Amino acid sequence: MRTPALSLRRLATAASCAIALAACARSDVLTAPPSDCPAAVLSRASHSLAPGGSSLATNGCAHRAPVEIPLAQVIDLNDNGQVLGVRITGGSSELVIWSRSGIVPLLTPPGASGVTGVDLNNNGEAVGCGMFPPPPDPGPGTGPVPTSRHPTFATNAAPVCHVIRWNAQGVPTDLGLIDPTAHEAIALAINDAGVIVGTVITSTGQRAFVRSADGTVTFIPTPGTRSAAVALNEQGEVAGWYTNGSAQHGPWHAFTWTAAGGRVDVPALPSGFADAEASLMPVAINESGEVLGTLYAYHPATPTVLDRRSTFLYSRTAGIRGIGASSGFTNVVALNDQGEILGWSTLDGLLQPVSWATTRPSQLAVRFDWHAGEGAGTSYQINNWNEVLDSYVQGGVLHNVVWTWNPERYR
Repeated sequence: MRTPALSLRRLATAASCAIALAACARSDVLTAPPSDCPAAVLSRASHSLAPGGSSLATNGCAHRAPVEIPLAQVIDLNDNGQVLGVRITGGSSELVIWSRSGIVPLLTPPGASGVTGVDLNNNGEAVGCGMFPPPPDPGPGTGPVPTSRHPTFATNAAPVCHVIRWNAQGVPTDLGLIDPTAHEAIALAINDAGVIVGTVITSTGQRAFVRSADGTVTFIPTPGTRSAAVALNEQGEVAGWYTNGSAQHGPWHAFTWTAAGGRVDVPALPSGFADAEASLMPVAINESGEVLGTLYAYHPATPTVLDRRSTFLYSRTAGIRGIGASSGFTNVVALNDQGEILGWSTLDGLLQPVSWATTRPSQLAVRFDWHAGEGAGTSYQINNWNEVLDSYVQGGVLHNVVWTWNPERYR
């Protein structure tokens, strides 16, 4: 996916299971058959983000309709309507990719005791983690490895994580530990060119890596003892973080990186925090190079307390800006190429999915035909059709849905 991003809640969920799916042919123009929410020809170039207005070519359809995804857990959504997730069969969980054309299981590589999935690109290729026995003599453990994109693993416990890439048919390739001195290697994102980013864990810390499709590995140099590359776009521009403190609690310094330009640090917002330091955790990057993330106040006196303050948006041309109370976000998870931000917010006493853009800073834009009876919701991903992957609980039943102007894409 172009703007992979997972919430902390999604990380914890991803630790239990994972999903992968067969590829659909990528297309810039899709023709939809008639439906109860009619859509004509949909083109990425026709997006309109005006609240209440048309999005794509909706023929008067005023809102996105929910389409139920028949999986036990959802993780990611790509531009072709494929969903990475987990299904339960025979009492056991299975990582799969779902689409209207069927389900593709993501196979477990030889020697692995299990797998989890993290990200899905537009070619139907996925990345994640395979659990393997630890390498010999791993050295002192570095403790848990939290990132904004992956479940926590203990480096000195069995099993350990290897980077796994699945092709569109669900066949896995074990890419191993990336670095021969590593205890673990954790993939966090994959783009359509097959470039994978993530972090490797060693006895002295952790390092952000970029692995090209040809197998060339670059470790991004940072001042910190711990770093991770958490997202990338189709041009290969990477967003990540580094710290000299705790990987789990910060303080984090955000950066972008390109092969040509190297690392550029994201400038810190004026903290305005008494006895605290601004701490920036990126979660997504889009094709314009905009980086979305969360601003925390890091308090040295209470370093294990995550004090979330607001959202930030950064680009090399426009610099950094805070997105504060006007957005209403409780948390943010994703950013698409049109600059639409996805997260969730507490409205009417319920946690609800919210999309918002800086082009309309005075509007909260809950655009899901959402009703209180549908219960609390969690946002996962927004794709470049402005379709949203979401879960909510109603009457004690979990519903995993895609909100779309064109339900026929999923039926």
